[in-house]
Amino acid sequence: MTQSVTAETPAATGHRGVYRLSPDRAPDPRPVALRFEDLSMTYPDGTEALTGIDLSIAAGEFVSIIGPSGCGKSTLARIASGLLPQTGGLVRIDRDHLAFTFQEATLLPWRRVLGNVELMMELRGVPAAERKRKALEQLDLVGLTGFEDRFPRALSGGMKMRASLARSFALDPTVFLFDEPFGALDEINRERLIEELSALHRAKGFTGFFITHSIPEAVYLSSRVVVMGARPGRIAAEYAIDLPQPRNADLRFDPAFTEGCAEISHCLRGLMQPDERTSQ
Repeated sequence: MTQSVTAETPAATGHRGVYRLSPDRAPDPRPVALRFEDLSMTYPDGTEALTGIDLSIAAGEFVSIIGPSGCGKSTLARIASGLLPQTGGLVRIDRDHLAFTFQEATLLPWRRVLGNVELMMELRGVPAAERKRKALEQLDLVGLTGFEDRFPRALSGGMKMRASLARSFALDPTVFLFDEPFGALDEINRERLIEELSALHRAKGFTGFFITHSIPEAVYLSSRVVVMGARPGRIAAEYAIDLPQPRNADLRFDPAFTEGCAEISHCLRGLMQPDERTSQ
């Protein structure tokens, strides 16, 4: 079912599933929210992390990046955020309306949940009454109403990540970068938060740039999955995810979903070194 096609083929044929995109596909007509142009990154010790990255992400798109360990996925996210300067090429992004969620929730242990969600607004000089109102709205959005006065130590791992998401959403981001935010969670919490993030993306309409090692996670969340090759990281393939919206837990049992995951897995394994394949 998975095949090499242009971006227009799924809609034109009525077929739905996961489709490998051809290099000459038609450009997305929406404005570009994030653009990497011939981007490269070489660390001071000579390690070449990224080379020749050309990627455009349209406003409102949710794009996941997967690839072998060490291929530069997190480096790419940190360059997009401005935390790390690239050594070559260009990045085009509006960093005034940008949020970034890390692999850990990074909550301050001495501040209550409400104070943690208010933190970034406080640093930006938002008046106290406004930041409290917005923080309470975001806590309600992520299902943490009633936990405003708890300290992080009283929260589960999934609840801490919800609080981290609420803190970022309070900034009203138009572009949201995620660096494996659910990697440390158990499977049940991870699946629940994936479903909630998908719903939040539909509600908020932000542009999502999501780093993950999980192919099912990438397929479930995304409108497009980008596969990177081993270091130095480069873009090896892209897949359009043309699956029903809104997405729910039952999608994971849909043949189109499982076949698409298998196709992307086959592509990814083909990019790995022999020793990496046996460790998967």
